Amino acid sequence: MTKEVLVLCQRKSGKVDSRRYSSNNVEELIIPRINEIVQEQLGSDTNIKYLTDMKGTMDGSADYNFSLNSYNLEAKEFISNHIGFYSLIILNTCPFIFMDFKIIYDLLKPGGIMSFNTFPNTANIFLPEEKITEVEGLFENIGNNLYRKRLRGGKKQKTYKKKRTYKKRKTYKKRRN
Repeated sequence: MTKEVLVLCQRKSGKVDSRRYSSNNVEELIIPRINEIVQEQLGSDTNIKYLTDMKGTMDGSADYNFSLNSYNLEAKEFISNHIGFYSLIILNTCPFIFMDFKIIYDLLKPGGIMSFNTFPNTANIFLPEEKITEVEGLFENIGNNLYRKRLRGGKKQKTYKKKRTYKKRKTYKKRRN
């Protein structure tokens, strides 16, 4: 059975703005690395789709061209049509700090895998503490930048309750008529 893969924040063709590599072609520089991850995690029977919101990608260099957030009508429709659909979601050079990992959780099948990458670079991935808490609540770390979807939404996430403050009431004297 064909397993579905979604690659976020990445085109499947075009040029990379980089002078550090011999080739600046996406097909030569990035796609082979994505294929390696897919092959390692799922094998060869896969269908890979690319989603990006980069300007100028209406030429077919991405399968979906919109921002994956809950404010976008196109994204809302996509999410509702693809709940529990993907076996692997690769986040490549996405702005991880702004990602809504609940959306990724919803799109993945039970036991599905999420992968953080920064191709063509090999930079470390930084997440602030509140995002780490969000990711750990929904996913289980299974390797270097690899996370498996927890079956029941995972461990309970920390919630921060606002402390209530009470104003002291004024005491009123009874009026005498």
